[in-house]
Amino acid sequence: MAYPFNTRSFFTDKETKNIGGGIVLWRGYFQSIRPGIGKMLINVDISTSAMYQGGPLISLCLAFLGIRDPSLLVKSRIDDRDFYRLRRFLSGLRIQLRFAQRNPVVRAVKGLSTNAAERSSIVLKDGSTVPVVKYFEDLTKQRLRFPGICCVEART
Repeated sequence: MAYPFNTRSFFTDKETKNIGGGIVLWRGYFQSIRPGIGKMLINVDISTSAMYQGGPLISLCLAFLGIRDPSLLVKSRIDDRDFYRLRRFLSGLRIQLRFAQRNPVVRAVKGLSTNAAERSSIVLKDGSTVPVVKYFEDLTKQRLRFPGICCVEART
């Protein structure tokens, strides 16, 4: 269970190739067992699959757009076409939220907000509204590094 897999292949990070745009190719191994006449046939072969680049989500976004400066991830500074391409690229991506608890929480990306954290608020379970920046500070005891960039919306 330590390796990513799809139907009959599993992949290791031992042989990878970064192809740019936030995508990395991983070498994998295809396996199948088939019954033959009087014997079992085992097939093992190599395969390749595209994976998202690992690391912080901001780094992935920057690699996808081909830029280096995180301050360029502000909605007003991203071309509309690139913003919607980035939104589609991130949609469904599973991310780990490490700051919330000791054990990382995994969530799927639902979308990309046009508002920055400094201009957004969330509704808590008790019905009260809190600015995202303050909520993050209260939760983690640290400040957001880039409060002016677009927010990622995660599924609960």
